[in-house]
Amino acid sequence: MADKDTATRQDFSIVVIGASAGGIKALSALVRGLPPTLEAAVFVVQHLESTAEKSRLPDILRRYTLLAVHPARDGMAIRPGCLYVARPGMHLRIRPGSIGLDKGEPVRFVRPAADVLFISAAEHYGPRVIGVVLTGNGSDGAAGCLAVKAGGGVCMAQDPKTAPFPDMPGAAMATGAVDHILPVNDMAGQIICLVDRRTRRDTTGKAL
Repeated sequence: MADKDTATRQDFSIVVIGASAGGIKALSALVRGLPPTLEAAVFVVQHLESTAEKSRLPDILRRYTLLAVHPARDGMAIRPGCLYVARPGMHLRIRPGSIGLDKGEPVRFVRPAADVLFISAAEHYGPRVIGVVLTGNGSDGAAGCLAVKAGGGVCMAQDPKTAPFPDMPGAAMATGAVDHILPVNDMAGQIICLVDRRTRRDTTGKAL
């Protein structure tokens, strides 16, 4: 159950990231630029073998970021300044104020799936969501970007020219829902700008 402060404060942004082949290097480069004071909670789906009992990704990302990195747990409260990593073989969903994990059917042949994460975020957090699709094979994340955009959020994709596996960002771009196409090293700065802009808008009540 979410604690009282978390339950009453849900004004921060939600950043959802999907990656597959080549994703660990891309994720490490992206999170390096995110400050621990970021007014957002960050969620990562990286495609892994479903037979793996435990992902090493949280330990890897802790080497590159000052965000608090957590393996996702069912019912875990969502807090800004934290990064939550999907577990192997389990979909990661975002609920109002907390995380949900389940072993639902694979989506686009994968579990966890970025589409599941993105769609759940869009459903509950609408315009607070920033969706990011990184390098990978297949088209996971494309439907998720459509949902994020329809909910009033913003979508980003790694520039396919800089992605070792360009299928996932290319599929996201093909939907027409992607607002920013960037090399991975420029993504953290753009995320910070988007989060700060939304925070100022919420404070002043004016669009910026």
